[in-house]
Amino acid sequence: MATPPAPISQLNILVIGDSGTGKSSYIKRLQQQAFSHDTTRTNIAGSQRGRTKLNEYFKNIDGCIIMFDLSRPETYDNVLGWHNDIRNVNKSDDLQWMLLANKCDLEKSQESDYAIGSMKDYCQMLGSCCSFETSNKENINIEKSLKTLIDEIIKRKKPSISMPLENEKREYRFKVLVIGERNTGKTAIINRYTKNTFSGTYRTTIGADLAIQKIQYDPNTIVHLHIWDIAGEERFGGMTQLFYKEAAGCLIVFDITTPVSLTNSAAKWKDDFDKKLDIHENNQVPCILIGNKVKYFF
Repeated sequence: MATPPAPISQLNILVIGDSGTGKSSYIKRLQQQAFSHDTTRTNIAGSQRGRTKLNEYFKNIDGCIIMFDLSRPETYDNVLGWHNDIRNVNKSDDLQWMLLANKCDLEKSQESDYAIGSMKDYCQMLGSCCSFETSNKENINIEKSLKTLIDEIIKRKKPSISMPLENEKREYRFKVLVIGERNTGKTAIINRYTKNTFSGTYRTTIGADLAIQKIQYDPNTIVHLHIWDIAGEERFGGMTQLFYKEAAGCLIVFDITTPVSLTNSAAKWKDDFDKKLDIHENNQVPCILIGNKVKYFF
């Protein structure tokens, strides 16, 4: 008799960041490129950051994506706030987060050059597992960034997971956040990854967007990815703590064409994430820093 599949373990990944950074586009791009096209989306605005209700979202996430817009330095200023919001609620040592500097396809500036150059040190300081420069429009590092975050989340979870049989089927559900300042390209990054599409028309995320993507990670492993696109303004609201809840990973996005979005906003989003995320048993959530709009950097 065949061995029954193991119980499903969902990975919850929160996508947060200021409005207009490209969170929704990032999720939509992921949905289109992933193996399964069966998706579900829920809208939550980035302007909700800092609001008490959002703290519930920060709990029980496996990962978080903090996104900011490289073309808007102020969106990076808020990354630390998003980071602190999550960390205030979720203090798990296993919570992985990622910073995304979105809209790297836009023209570079002196500020964005500085942001890109300092991303690595900035992520190390805030405890981000990785960072990427992304472009939803040009489909740059969309799938790669999320895959990296998932790898970090699974790596952290492995010690607590019993060794499966060789042919045993496994399913996980991860909550990943995409956070960052507004207009850093968070939504565009998500859209590029989930749907492989890019819209030049800017649409402000209201609260947050949720995309659910089924991924055939390997022949025996299926990942149900819950990507939360957190509106750029959410860091200043009370809802971020709710959005950050139970995140397994995080992408923090900033705009490399607007260096201040890295030096100021991204750090604040990370700090917001750290402060509001309810982390259990000293587990950290992996975070990746993404510098978006890289095309305009060269």
